[in-house]
Amino acid sequence: MTLTILLPWPISSNARMGVTNGRAILSTAARKWFDNAAQELMLQRPKAIKGPVEIHIKLCSPTKRKWDVDNRAKVVLDSLVRNGIIEADDSSIVSKLTLEATEGGTVGALVTIRSISEEGA
Repeated sequence: MTLTILLPWPISSNARMGVTNGRAILSTAARKWFDNAAQELMLQRPKAIKGPVEIHIKLCSPTKRKWDVDNRAKVVLDSLVRNGIIEADDSSIVSKLTLEATEGGTVGALVTIRSISEEGA
């Protein structure tokens, strides 16, 4: 099974956490992004994929500024788990992760998830 979904332009993992009263908590920007991503997923209605997967994330920035490709992947994977699309984002589930930076396409994170269950291998 292969699934393709589009998520909003992800925040940097550097902006993911904040500190309040000496405790690390999810930042306001991260909470807003996760809420927006959940709304997008509700509109797209993707089916959950059980078991091991390969994930390809194609990132298209809304600006021409430089950005770290790997800093955008963490929130995308966390969103897939939070919304029940994949079971976890650890190595027992995600066996392969590829990231691609593009220009001039649809802004956001185009995520392709492919099941690699033993039945489909």
